[in-house]
Amino acid sequence: NTLWKVFTSMCTAIFLADMVVQTVTDRADKHGARSGNIKETMRLYLRTHFTTDLIGSFPWDLLLLVLVGDQSWLDYARIPQLLRLIGFRSRLQQWHNGVKNEDVVNVVYALVRVTIIVHFLSCLTAIVARETRDHLDSDNVLDDWIGFPDYYFEGEAVRYIASLYWTSSTMYGERTNPVNDATLVHSLL
Repeated sequence: NTLWKVFTSMCTAIFLADMVVQTVTDRADKHGARSGNIKETMRLYLRTHFTTDLIGSFPWDLLLLVLVGDQSWLDYARIPQLLRLIGFRSRLQQWHNGVKNEDVVNVVYALVRVTIIVHFLSCLTAIVARETRDHLDSDNVLDDWIGFPDYYFEGEAVRYIASLYWTSSTMYGERTNPVNDATLVHSLL
């Protein structure tokens, strides 16, 4: 799906650009004071979050696609992108230090946690759908949550949106009759 590839490439480019911006942008400490020293800011960033940001923002999926040419492992190559959450957490902590109302912070933290969990579960559901679709026979495909209503035949973006529905709207997914071990284990989780 070309639209999905463009979207993921844009996200990777934004995170790589963010790394450059963080390297040269002055930061406030926990008391709100700015150092004014760009070299010190650069050293601090290189010592703290640079490695995790680089590993999390590097386009591992594109590298794997070029080197191996097999698209079946692309979703697993995107797992290191979860390291981006470490930098996001530190930025959220900086924002927390500047907010006076603790209730607002608690609501934002709860929303962020729920969003991350739902996204992770949706990705897992989409991966299970993709991995099991080739092993389903025509009799079982429409009886399973992967095949109804024809998400089995759609691209990654539609499958992700369907997975997002299954994990968020229904909470437990209303998965009917798992037809193989992968869908059974996923339903149990």
